[in-house]
Amino acid sequence: MKSMNELLSLAHTVSPFTICGEGNVSQKVGDNFWIKASGTDLHTLSEEDLTLCDMNGNQLDPSHKKASIESSFHAWLLSFDGINFISHTHPVHTVKIVCTEWIYEFADHRLFPDQIVRNGTKSCVVPFAPPGKS
Repeated sequence: MKSMNELLSLAHTVSPFTICGEGNVSQKVGDNFWIKASGTDLHTLSEEDLTLCDMNGNQLDPSHKKASIESSFHAWLLSFDGINFISHTHPVHTVKIVCTEWIYEFADHRLFPDQIVRNGTKSCVVPFAPPGKS
């Protein structure tokens, strides 16, 4: 099995762009992948905090730490040719913006021409909901 050192290095590198246990990393290893366990922190991530899943996002060892709720999404992304690592973060300053009432003004008033070209004249804003709630 491939070394986890690259995945741990990636986690530690992107950790300044996360809040607490937010964000995630994964690495394809043959027909499976390692993913950050639920509730663990990218800043202190260690081998014990990585959970092995199959390419359907199913955790292979149920006695190990619970795999991230995003496992099936990472499985899908890692199924593409040439994709061996996934990382996503929740940058503090971005989270500050989207958690304020200002986001509605931002959605209605574009600041840059590229926003209109790429995203249309108005953004879709989905109201906040606690994780795991529908």
